[in-house]
Amino acid sequence: MSAAPRLIRPATRQVRNRAFDSTSWDDFPMRSDDIVISTYPKCGTTWTQRIVGMMVFSSAAPFPVQDISPWPDFRMPPPGAMHAMAAGQMHRRFLKSHLPFDALPHFEGVKYIHVARDGRDAAMSFFNHKSNYTIESIARWIEISNSDPKFGDGDSYDFSPQDPAAHFAKWVDGPEDDQGDPAAGYFVMEK
Repeated sequence: MSAAPRLIRPATRQVRNRAFDSTSWDDFPMRSDDIVISTYPKCGTTWTQRIVGMMVFSSAAPFPVQDISPWPDFRMPPPGAMHAMAAGQMHRRFLKSHLPFDALPHFEGVKYIHVARDGRDAAMSFFNHKSNYTIESIARWIEISNSDPKFGDGDSYDFSPQDPAAHFAKWVDGPEDDQGDPAAGYFVMEK
């Protein structure tokens, strides 16, 4: 296990939505040999975690990615659960994030990996992902939404879209595009 690394640059902005909260990294116990895999959702995160895991463990044997690679900024697990998982790991850790690079703190020695994907592919992959939400996961998203004044009524959020064309159009022409520069599009998957 390696020592705590020196902070090179704190996060320059906060990102908080129904799925992620960048402030969870503020007190996350980083190690100087950590690897942070930070990709936009549905852009190869799990694939990259699997590849990094094979290198860390020097084995192609299957392993449960979600149990080996903590995701500090994910809001679905109870607060502190990812910190506890990471603290108990003795191997070189590889951490998951869907935050943009400027919303993550940068530490000396820590490696950062980013993977990109065509936005059209990511949007449709995210549609398929949301279409498979269980009743229990939708209830948890509603609970998170209702407990956070930023989001208000989680019951009105479309957690499981039915029409892929409507999902893509909403993603491309979301209400954020009406704010700020009309010549620039602002794309988010979770609002």
